[in-house]
Amino acid sequence: MNKEQLDNYYHNIFDNKPDGLDISVLKIVLPLTLIQKEVMQQNSLLLEKKYDLTLSQINLLSTLLFNDMTMSPTQLSQSMVFSSGGMTKLLKSLESRELIERIESSQDRRSMLVQLSPKGKAMCKKAIPDLLESDHTIFSTLDSSEQEQLAKILKKLVYTMVS
Repeated sequence: MNKEQLDNYYHNIFDNKPDGLDISVLKIVLPLTLIQKEVMQQNSLLLEKKYDLTLSQINLLSTLLFNDMTMSPTQLSQSMVFSSGGMTKLLKSLESRELIERIESSQDRRSMLVQLSPKGKAMCKKAIPDLLESDHTIFSTLDSSEQEQLAKILKKLVYTMVS
C-alpha cells in the first residue's frame, strides 16, 4: 500500500463512514496489519540474506533460547509466535544444519525432545540483535514514551487472547 492508497483508505472509510457500521476498530487493525507485514518482510529478507534462515526457523530457535529448555515438538508449536504447520519438516531442516538436537525423553522413551545445540545458540546470539536493530528502525518514529505506551497497550491486548 502506498501513501495515496492509505490516504484514500482513511478518507473513504473514516471520513465517509458506511451507514450503520461501527468501523472504529479498523483504525487499529489496518495499521497493525501493515506494521506486521513490514516487520515480517524486513526480517525475512535479513534472515534469508545474512543467515539462510526463515522466520519459522529463527522463531523455533529463539523459542528454545528464551525458554532455556528442552521441549517436545507439541510444546514448541504451542509456544511459537508464528504458526508452523510443517513442524516435522522445520525440525528436520534445523537438525540437518546442527542448530538443534533431538534427545530421548527421560519420562517417555517413545518421545523425542528438542533442544538448542551450541551452534544454534550461537546463531541466535548473532541473528537476534540484527532482527532487533531492524525492528528498532521501524519503530524509531515513536519516541521512547510512545514506544512504552504502545508496548503496554499491546501487552494488554495479547494477554486477553491467551487462556
